[in-house]
Amino acid sequence: MMTAIELAAKRQLLDILNKQGYPTYSRLLDHFHINLTNDPEVIAFMEPGKGRIVLNRGLDLEQVSMIVRHEILHEYLSHQLRMERHKGKDKWDKRTPQEHERANIAADYEISNRGYTDADKITARSIMLNGQLLQGLVTDIDHPDWVDLSMEEMYDLLEKEMKAEKQEAGKKIIKIGDKGNQAV
Repeated sequence: MMTAIELAAKRQLLDILNKQGYPTYSRLLDHFHINLTNDPEVIAFMEPGKGRIVLNRGLDLEQVSMIVRHEILHEYLSHQLRMERHKGKDKWDKRTPQEHERANIAADYEISNRGYTDADKITARSIMLNGQLLQGLVTDIDHPDWVDLSMEEMYDLLEKEMKAEKQEAGKKIIKIGDKGNQAV
């Protein structure tokens, strides 16, 4: 359910998308509820299969178009379903926060590859929220060699990267032996 302010925000977003030359996104957005939040931890998110996009009230209007199109693409690129096919269903929320984060990063990279214009990439690099500069994920900067990869392929590469980083960190941990000796 949307409040009167959220309905007005949605109408404004539909207008912006149409004026910017994104009538398809405008038609797709018409199937979503827009909810607004003041939560400083939230830029935006979409609830898969529920037709709801949550946006932070503190976002700059110039950035909202790219952010809304980004959230729509999560749904229409079937990111949740594809990840379930790739890694199996997350039964009883057993996946770790790192696995969820890795899946979202891979999905965001795919959106960067398939859905962003050059202007969107500039916007993603400099999202302003409540006066704070935030960095979005843009594949051609972070991993230029991944621009032609699928979300699933990027997930697997992220998994390998994170395992390698964990192993490297494990080597640096000082271990205390049985007699109190420290390995250096």
